[in-house]
Amino acid sequence: MNFEPPASPRPRPRPPQPQPPAAEGVDAASLVAARTAAVARNRQKAARTALIHDLLRILGVVVLIGGVALIVHVKHQHRLEEERQQAVREAAAQAARAKEREAAAARAEARRAVERAEAAEKRRQEEEKKQALERKAEAKRQVEANRKRHQTALERFRGTVLELLSAAPAADLPARVVGETWYSCVTPAGRSGLTLYEIQALPGKDIHVTRLDEKGEVADVPLGEFNRLVSGSSYLLAKGTHCYYKGTKNWQMRVSVPAAGEKLDPSHEDFRDLYAFAARQCDKRSALSYEVFFRDVGGAETRILVLPFGTPFERADVVKGLQQSSARRIGAAALEARMNEGSLVVRRKGGAR
Repeated sequence: MNFEPPASPRPRPRPPQPQPPAAEGVDAASLVAARTAAVARNRQKAARTALIHDLLRILGVVVLIGGVALIVHVKHQHRLEEERQQAVREAAAQAARAKEREAAAARAEARRAVERAEAAEKRRQEEEKKQALERKAEAKRQVEANRKRHQTALERFRGTVLELLSAAPAADLPARVVGETWYSCVTPAGRSGLTLYEIQALPGKDIHVTRLDEKGEVADVPLGEFNRLVSGSSYLLAKGTHCYYKGTKNWQMRVSVPAAGEKLDPSHEDFRDLYAFAARQCDKRSALSYEVFFRDVGGAETRILVLPFGTPFERADVVKGLQQSSARRIGAAALEARMNEGSLVVRRKGGAR
């Protein structure tokens, strides 16, 4: 595009003007002046027209340039706006990607946390299972140990000589020991009819009592509670080669002479629930025996028998005892009448012990 200013237009030739007739008497000088003024006016008019044309062309160029500049500016602004929007979109995309990365990282961390928690829970369950198995195994070992302890406590009675507790030396009593001593004690109670205790006695009356069970159950028993349990009960106390029996104080048995074929066992009546255990565990040799007295109608008593523990007697033994205790032989009829009228008194040998 050419932006050079256009050349000034040449005035178009005017057609020859008719000359006024001289006859009209116009002055030639006036005509020349008029003609000159007309030419000047025409020239001014033409100059103004040319100037207007030039201004219009310049204005058109300015408008054109302004339009081009406006178009360029609009396009530039549009491009800037697109670039800004693109930057916004990219920033939003980056923020979205960053947010997604953060969310993915959070999900990954959550998964790792869940995996760690599951692994920890699995380890905890395995540890609990292991500990439960260990506790179960330990409980089983403890039960077996307790059963062996129960058996050992029972074995203390095996082969012991049965004696009265009142005949025991002072050093054999738990409260009088001079060194650590272990005892076993059986009382008539419990599910099996008997209760077994193990006693550890130390000098200075430091005594520990434990209740044992054939199922392996073990329980410590305070000494005071144990003393209350046995204070009014019979029991057997094993120590070393001795099995000491503590029975009912001042025990005795008053019965009629047994009928023919009938047997009486004083030790069974005395020991009651402890009898079968003592007969089974203790040695057949026993220091405990029973004296059988015949009491006549008048109250006189005659000792007719001495029976070791576990020995029953019958009517024939009474007859024999009465015959041996009499200075002269008694007739059968008189003896029968005497036995029918009298009675028998049985006591532990040695008196009220």
